[in-house]
Amino acid sequence: MRAAFDFAGIRPGELQGHCTHGACRNVQNVMISLHFTIQFYDYLTNDLIEYSKILCEYGGAIMSAGKILLLVFGIIILLISMALIAGGATLLWVNSRYVDSSGYFASDTLHIERDSYAVVAGPIELDETAVRVLKSLGIITTFEFQGENNNPSKQIFMGVADDAELENYLDNVEYDEISNIGFRWGLDMHGITYTNHPGDDEPSPPASESMWDVSVVGPASETLVWETKAGDYSIAVMNGDGSKDVDVDIVFKAKIPSLAKFGIGFLVSGIILLAIGILMIVLAVRRKATKGQKA
Repeated sequence: MRAAFDFAGIRPGELQGHCTHGACRNVQNVMISLHFTIQFYDYLTNDLIEYSKILCEYGGAIMSAGKILLLVFGIIILLISMALIAGGATLLWVNSRYVDSSGYFASDTLHIERDSYAVVAGPIELDETAVRVLKSLGIITTFEFQGENNNPSKQIFMGVADDAELENYLDNVEYDEISNIGFRWGLDMHGITYTNHPGDDEPSPPASESMWDVSVVGPASETLVWETKAGDYSIAVMNGDGSKDVDVDIVFKAKIPSLAKFGIGFLVSGIILLAIGILMIVLAVRRKATKGQKA
């Protein structure tokens, strides 16, 4: 993120033609001094410079430097509130659209069809601190994979293992690694991109290996549940006998217990800041009644 309030290029005489009042000169000094005190969005810079010119020309005699600061910070808080409201509304929409009754964020069904021995995704890299933080915040606690083999004569195997051990198991074995999954608007998944790893060997049946942290094998559909833990872990999907030609449908799920709470928190915080920002702007632009108006 770049600093937005970059007034380093402004010279004191740049607003000279506009600033004729003492209060207006204060406005100019305040706006220039913001270069040293605030970092925000780049696109606000020119707007705030123009606002300072307008205020100098229109209200310099009646608006103090304090009111200008109040106006500037009110605009900033207003923009932050809008971002929070948009973020909160998005999280709540995702929670209602993609989170099931068990609290799992569920993907669309991914169709995986490759002529290699295995399809691998990962690794998921987490250290002890990251795991503690994720679980304490209730962000992600559990992953679930629901798989079904489209070849009725073959079983489906799914397993999570240490990435290094999985690479050793698939050494010189042809397999495909998922490198990217495209998303359409609305989080609909499509367009899986693979990286092929060639090899000449045939793997042993995956269920016979002891390296798996968790694994399932069986006919028709199976469900694999994996609790997050520290380490570098990858998931492999194969035919139960370790043969070539993997043709499966997978639904990926992640349990995010606090997604709705974060959405509500962002939304409420945004509404509160919106009210504060509007109040600051109103107080900044409101004029005091003159003696003639009072009479």
